[in-house]
Formats: sequence, structure tokens, C-alpha cells
Amino acid sequence: MMCGFNDIMTQVALARDFAKKESRVLIVDTRASSLWDNLDEYLIPIDALALTTRLNPEKIAELNKLSCSPSCWQGRIEFIFRDAQIRMNIGTSKKPLLQRLKYIYLALSLRTEDPFHGGFLLRMKFILSLPSRFGVKRKDILPGADLLVVNQAGGGNQGIYGLALFRLSENARIVVRQAQSVLGSDYDAIHIRDTDISSDYRDFLLQISSQLASRRVLVCSDNPLAIGDARSILSRSEVVTVTKTRQTFGTGQHLQSHLMTSNQIRQNNLNMLTDLICLAGSTKLFVAKPKSGFSGFSNLVQALQKRPDIIRQLVGTNIE
Repeated sequence: MMCGFNDIMTQVALARDFAKKESRVLIVDTRASSLWDNLDEYLIPIDALALTTRLNPEKIAELNKLSCSPSCWQGRIEFIFRDAQIRMNIGTSKKPLLQRLKYIYLALSLRTEDPFHGGFLLRMKFILSLPSRFGVKRKDILPGADLLVVNQAGGGNQGIYGLALFRLSENARIVVRQAQSVLGSDYDAIHIRDTDISSDYRDFLLQISSQLASRRVLVCSDNPLAIGDARSILSRSEVVTVTKTRQTFGTGQHLQSHLMTSNQIRQNNLNMLTDLICLAGSTKLFVAKPKSGFSGFSNLVQALQKRPDIIRQLVGTNIE
């Protein structure tokens, strides 16, 4: 599911509801999402028996013995992330033959990631099973199998319920608490989405500037230029940031992860979580309205601000 964080949490919430009704254990593998990393590097399930967030070789070996739907993954669970990794690097094309040739080339040349270990024979097995993996749709998933594999994107308002299933990992908790200690307990906050989804944020900042005079104001944006403009426009406020925003030249931050190093991925994800929780912890929250559509991340921030109990659960304690 190559989508933003709210979409990921929405899909987790929907999948957890299904798993609970069917008395199944939910396994969430976010290495093939915009996080491009194991979820438990950042979020730990509250109920570890009902929700698993990492696939190790032992678990994969166990899953490979189960009946699976769709059948293209039967006995080939280690292929799932490899398949997503290759598809992300291919991009889109209206020429199916060219798409498949690119796929085969990358299957042979692209560096492997854990847990897809092995040499040439494993790569050939992966390529030979390729025809069964093209054209698989959700209707091909049959509920009677021991293992159901779903790779799905899509957002909504359920992201907050997905987030409520977790607490921060120890490393993420330390990073977020450091940012909270810098901000203190009384500050206002602004979120500006201005990359793949843009907004007229300058007019918005001018409209609210008088409300923020003499206030400490946290400004978070996926566009570093917007943060610079906020400093200029809100000259009567103390504008602060708690993370450093990468310049992506109009591409959404969540769509860049597959191009980063593992350290850059981890820092980007920690920045996202820090901004999310610190925005939600503000006294007054202002969100720049997109020109079209909506920002799932902004929606999640607004929902989280109304649920201080979830903030406390994530971070582990109140900030004095």
C-alpha cells in the first residue's frame, strides 16, 4: 500500500476489524508502504497476540506451510515485499510487454532486501512465478484459506482507530518527548500541505496572523518554503519547528521513501510521527485548506487532537 500515513492507519483499522470478526491474527508488513520500513521501528501493538508487525524468517517459513489466497503467494511469502519493491521502481507504463521486461531486469539486478535471501536460483524461481502475480485482484482472495494476503491502499476517517492500536517504540518515544519538551505545554500549531496537494497558504497565514500575535507557533509542512514564508508572515509570533523538512520539489514526502537510504527513511518517518503528535498536542490547531481534495495527514492530526487519551497512550505519559 503505497500511500500516506493516514491511509496506512486506515487500512490497519479495517484489517483489524476483519481479523477480529474472523478470529484471525493480523500481520501488518509496512515495508511495501510509504514507510518503507517495519512498523515496529516506530509503533508497537498494544495487543501483540492479535497484531504482528514484523516478518522474520521463522515466521515466513511457518506461513509458507499454510494454504494461501491468492494462490500466487502460496509457499512464496518472502516474494511479496520483493514484488512490491520491484513494482515501485518500475513506475507506470501503458505498454504491458515493456512493463514485464523492466520487471524481469530489476528482478535480476535490484539489490535484495531481508528476508528475500538467496542467489540466482531464487531469483529465477521468483521470475518464473511472475505470470501468476500479474492481474491479481481483490476478488481473487478467497476467505476460506488459512492465510489471506491483501495489498491495498485507500484512506478515510478510520485512521485514528488504527493509531489507537499502538504505542510508540522506545526510540520514537524519546524523539517525540524531546520535541514536546522544546515546545512546552502551551503553543499553537499550523499544518500546511503543499506538495502533491497544494494550498493557498500565504493568504491563509495572513488571515490568522492577528490571532497568533505573541504566541509560540509550531509550523509543520511538507514544503520547506512554506515554513520560511510562515516565519516572514507571522513576524509577531515565535515561529518554531521541531523537525527538518526535506525539499522534494512538489512530490509528496511519502512518495520519496523508495529513493532514500535506510537512515534517511527512518529519519523521515520519525519526523512525520513527531510532527503528527506535536501538532495534535497544540492549544489551537490551524490547517491550511487544500485547493482541491483533502490531506489525510491533516485529517489524522485533527482527529488526534480530539483524543488526548491516544496521545498519552502513544507517548506513554503526560508532558508537564
